[in-house]
Amino acid sequence: MLAPWPEEDPALQYEEAYKKINMLKEVIRSIRNLRSEVQLPPGKKAAVVLLAEKDAAAAVLREGEPLLMQLAALEKVEISGKLSGELKQALTAVVEDVVIYLPLAGLIDLGQEISHLEKELAKLEKEIARVRGKLKNEGFLAKAPETVVEQERAKAEEYQKRYEKVKERLQKLR
Repeated sequence: MLAPWPEEDPALQYEEAYKKINMLKEVIRSIRNLRSEVQLPPGKKAAVVLLAEKDAAAAVLREGEPLLMQLAALEKVEISGKLSGELKQALTAVVEDVVIYLPLAGLIDLGQEISHLEKELAKLEKEIARVRGKLKNEGFLAKAPETVVEQERAKAEEYQKRYEKVKERLQKLR
């Protein structure tokens, strides 16, 4: 109880290691997010292409490849300085100096996914039209409490954001 409080030791600060592990964490998080976008089951292994133009970033990725393979459920990781050709039907994300490509061919049924996204777009279009119609109705605006009107405006914004995201995903798949 009478021991002095521990002092900070600058020799135990590993700034470079912290940056490296942080980059790996962000790459893994991004790959997981891409996988969840297409509802890829956690047990299904995927392949990714990591484009790292800076040698330092590529070295960190190569060093952390076992972690990437295990924590992002990957079967293959290709790390390169430049893309050998255009990857079609691939989801992308950017983390610091790394561009992540998740090719969808062979992972999901593209036709089924496109059909699903088109249905979702149609549903969102109906919801947007419904909410906008409500907000254009003078009777609704005059009689409804301000909180209800604000909730409807927030819904309209949320539906519009979701619509844009789904539309973007659909364009990437085509």
